[in-house]
Amino acid sequence: MADVPTDLPLSEVKDERSIVAPRSQGESERVSDRWCFKKEELENTPSRRNGIDADKERNLRQKSAFYIQKLGKEIYVSQLCINTAVVYMHRFYMFHPFNVFNVYFVATASMLLATKVEEQEVKLDELVKVSYCCTQGDSQLLTSDTYRAHSMELITIENILIQTLGFDVSVEHPHIFVVKCCELLRASKDLSQAAYCIATSSLYRTTMCLQYPPSIVACICINLARKSTRSDFPQKSGGKEWYCYVNDTLTSQQLEALSDEFMPLINKSSSGLEESSLTVRGRKIERLVACLIDRNEILCPGA
Repeated sequence: MADVPTDLPLSEVKDERSIVAPRSQGESERVSDRWCFKKEELENTPSRRNGIDADKERNLRQKSAFYIQKLGKEIYVSQLCINTAVVYMHRFYMFHPFNVFNVYFVATASMLLATKVEEQEVKLDELVKVSYCCTQGDSQLLTSDTYRAHSMELITIENILIQTLGFDVSVEHPHIFVVKCCELLRASKDLSQAAYCIATSSLYRTTMCLQYPPSIVACICINLARKSTRSDFPQKSGGKEWYCYVNDTLTSQQLEALSDEFMPLINKSSSGLEESSLTVRGRKIERLVACLIDRNEILCPGA
């Protein structure tokens, strides 16, 4: 199994300090709200109506997300591009069932679109060959007829994906909120890294990106990181709670409730995905967080 990615460099995060300022009516937040679905909608997706139960749908989403991660690493695109592709996949299956649209073709089409949006130079020819290799094991077995068929199918699904998204291809991730909040409030390196890593994990193991705006997801990730690392911010600026710098509509009670909702989801592994944990400095935390801290792959602001 491919590990959850933890190495998106800060150079790929836009430097917009204003995003941690209190706001409730920001333009980007309104755009994000457009892609937030109600609980009833998440429980009545096209896949559910087509006979796929909740566990199977969750497993398929995770399978697709990790496939996108594997594909992205093989074609050497940025982690930002990979994360964007994962979001496209999640949004697509809110309008189409898994048993109608092949999970691998949709995942590859999501990557194809993400490479264009995030300005990554990847040719269709390369993507078709790599995706075939990822699913079949050897691109040398790819015949000219199969190549043409896969290329046409990929282009067709990409067009359906774009129409499904309503040509709204911009994606705002929670990572920018995590980075800026931790920077502004001088969080420890462990806390910053753990929160960032959990933000990425949320895309792969949950549907949080379909439930809440990225600023809310960021608050949940930071809160869980505070608990898993047993650390906190060294100071409160202006007498405000830390989460007010990310989303000023959030209350302490709501944050705790959402964190309690999030933790079981992120720890719940599908049958095809390995889930383990390690003990770091006497504390049991997720394997993904432990690996991140041990490898020291992300340089957090102020570190």
